[in-house]
Amino acid sequence: MTRHDQYDARKRQILEGALAAFAELGYAGASNKQIAEAARLNSTALLYHYFENKQALFEAVIEEFMPAPRLAMRPDELLKLPVEDVLRQMASAIMGALEDARTNALLRTMLSEALHDTQSTNVFFQGGSDKILSFLYLYFEGLMTRGIIKQGNVGAVVRCFVGPLVAHIISDYFVQLPDSQAPSTDIMIDTTIMIFLKGMDHQANS
Repeated sequence: MTRHDQYDARKRQILEGALAAFAELGYAGASNKQIAEAARLNSTALLYHYFENKQALFEAVIEEFMPAPRLAMRPDELLKLPVEDVLRQMASAIMGALEDARTNALLRTMLSEALHDTQSTNVFFQGGSDKILSFLYLYFEGLMTRGIIKQGNVGAVVRCFVGPLVAHIISDYFVQLPDSQAPSTDIMIDTTIMIFLKGMDHQANS
C-alpha cells in the first residue's frame, strides 16, 4: 500500500468512526476523545492531522455519507438534465440518507439535539442543509428566469418542493405513524414532483 493509499484509508477510518460517534452521541455530545476511540485511533491528536477541528470533521462526514449534500455539490452535472430528472435525483438523495441505518441514526440524533442546542443546529445546517438549499435556490431562480416555471418567492418555492418530503420523513421514519394509507417513498417522490411541477406551470419543452 502506498503512502497515499495509507492516508486515504486512515481518513476513511476516521470518518467511519466519527459517523458512529456523532450518530450515538450527537455533535455536542461527542468529544474528540470519543471520536478517536470510535475510529480506533491511538491518539486524539491524529484527528487534527486530517481535519482542522471537530466542525470540519462533521462537515466531512456529512459530505461523505449523506447523498443529498454530495449531489448538490455537482451542479454542473445536474444542470444538463431535464427538470423532472433533477428533482427526482435530489428527492431520492434526500430520502437516501434514511435507507442507511447509520445515517438514519445520525439524522435522528442531530434533529433531536438541534431542538435545544443552537450550536449544533448551525453546524448541522452548514454541514448539509445549507448546501442543499443553496443549490435549490440557484436552480429554481434559474428556472424562473428562463420561464420554465412561473415566478415566485424562491424561498417559498424551495419549501414547497422540500416540505412534503420532510413531512414524509418525519411521519414515516421518525414518528412512524400507524397510517395504513401512507405511501411508499417512491410514490411520495413521484407525487411530490408531479404536484410541484403542475403548481409551478412547468413548461416541459422550454
